[in-house]
Amino acid sequence: EGSKEGNNAVAPQTAATLIIDPAPPTDLAVTEITVPPAGQVSAPITVTYTVKNISTTERATGYWADALYLSNDAVWDLGDRLLGRVELEPDPNKPGKMRPIYRDLATGGSYTGTLTATLPAVLPGDYRIIVRTDIFDDINEGANNGNNKLASGDTLTIAVPTLQLDAPYTDTLIVG
Repeated sequence: EGSKEGNNAVAPQTAATLIIDPAPPTDLAVTEITVPPAGQVSAPITVTYTVKNISTTERATGYWADALYLSNDAVWDLGDRLLGRVELEPDPNKPGKMRPIYRDLATGGSYTGTLTATLPAVLPGDYRIIVRTDIFDDINEGANNGNNKLASGDTLTIAVPTLQLDAPYTDTLIVG
């Protein structure tokens, strides 16, 4: 629009106040996580998990993302490595494109999410996967956010490939 950008916004013509009431609080909870028994750094793993609306009165509807982390102590903290987020699905109307996942969970309803991710560079050992649902707090849960995360009951044993001196090794470096 060049120099004609100045008319793209307008001040309200009335002094009326717009009141937006949030939806009544619901209660999302991660209830189950399935991890493979073993994996290797730089190799893909697949994790499945279940999120349930444990509210007895309110539906959970909207767009929200779930985040999965690799943890060596089963307690989420800033040192845990993000494996990825589940927030997009293939768009059936636009092949090859993705769209945000809209979810509508009745009371007691649940869904199963799946993430396939490449294991990051970590020390070899046993790790747990922590799933945090509604990671950006998009769904009103009031005081019910405490159960939005769960650590897997089973551990994932991660191995690191052994490098041999004077032996060529081919790998791919990932940006970041």
